[in-house]
Amino acid sequence: MNSLSIDTVSVTWRNGVKALNDISLQFSKGMFGLLGPNGAGKSTLLKTIVGLQQPDKGKIFLNGIDLSNDQFYLRKQLGYLPQDFGVYPGVTAWDLLQHIAILKGVGDATARRKQVTYLLEQMNLSEYRNSAVHRFSGGMKQRFGVAQALIGNPQVILLDEPTAGLDPEERHRFNSMLSALSEELIVVLSTHLVEDVRNLCDNMAVIHQGRVVAEGKPAMMISALDGKIWSKKSAVTSGPEPDFPHRLISRQLIGKRPFVTVYAEVQPPGFVPDAPTLEHVYFHALNS
Repeated sequence: MNSLSIDTVSVTWRNGVKALNDISLQFSKGMFGLLGPNGAGKSTLLKTIVGLQQPDKGKIFLNGIDLSNDQFYLRKQLGYLPQDFGVYPGVTAWDLLQHIAILKGVGDATARRKQVTYLLEQMNLSEYRNSAVHRFSGGMKQRFGVAQALIGNPQVILLDEPTAGLDPEERHRFNSMLSALSEELIVVLSTHLVEDVRNLCDNMAVIHQGRVVAEGKPAMMISALDGKIWSKKSAVTSGPEPDFPHRLISRQLIGKRPFVTVYAEVQPPGFVPDAPTLEHVYFHALNS
């Protein structure tokens, strides 16, 4: 069974800031969500896995093989969709996928044509095979990005904010495609969108300031907050919330009225029970 293991990985920038601080995670077949705010270290972790930067501490193993000792094995087994990826102006989808296939070691021309044809069909891009990729819509570019990540039949797919900027219909279509992929592969989804993790991921981790601050199955993490989430209408419409003797989870407007949600072992005066959600899990982890 395919497995990807991150063992106490740290990355420190030249200014001394730790972008990753002793990250340890295990990935197996299915979709794993890396959830965190912008700047939490999610993209840094993915870049470290694919070898674009080296950790100053720790190891990364794919199927038990130390990737620091075998980058060629890594390139054969892994597909990567970065948050921002550029394409050559004027180059068609067919030609660009052919080029990427050669770079990824698909040397046989017949096998390459079959694979490119299949991936264009799978991503609903066949009718655009002779169109320039730089003219694609946002959703089409993301589907093309997944196609290039799947060339060479990798066992692990890393996706960095793949649904950012997509409209709701395109996002739904894209998520359905990712869900199907995760039936056979290890798919690591980095995102700041709680909804995507809730809808797609078998397991998840919350990353904040370069550390894993929570990890587990989304349903179990939600259940752990049963009877501990409380809400009430707030008199504060702007500015800081008055001090509570409880951990603040969130402040939000519901029907234009401000509400405050807290974590507490017993019901605070004036608060009513609130059914926990993955958003509560997320904010509870960030504020712990």
